[in-house]
Amino acid sequence: MSLNAWAESIWSNDPDQKLYLMILSGNEVERVDEWNGIDKLKHYSVSLILTTSIYYYMKKPFGYSNDTSLSVSVPFSFLVGLGKEFRDRKGIGNHFSMKDLAVDIMGIASGWIIANNLR
Repeated sequence: MSLNAWAESIWSNDPDQKLYLMILSGNEVERVDEWNGIDKLKHYSVSLILTTSIYYYMKKPFGYSNDTSLSVSVPFSFLVGLGKEFRDRKGIGNHFSMKDLAVDIMGIASGWIIANNLR
């Protein structure tokens, strides 16, 4: 009897314990990373809001130029998303997701478009 079959028979109602056994046994755990999940909406929204907010606050209250405001807000937003993915990589059951990073870039691009129209 394989370890997966054994885990299935013992903890059929507790997926967390099955996942724990699979990790301990060294089996590859299949990760679901769908494009249309709520997680992707969160990544997009946070990147969009962060990019436009930093741009706005650098431009209006502090008086920086459009180019300076964009050259700070875009990389900062990207680094926040990249940092979150590196943090996810260290968590149990989490992983570095290129899809999350791609959606972050889409949110940043949308924020950049909005910021350019705020000029």
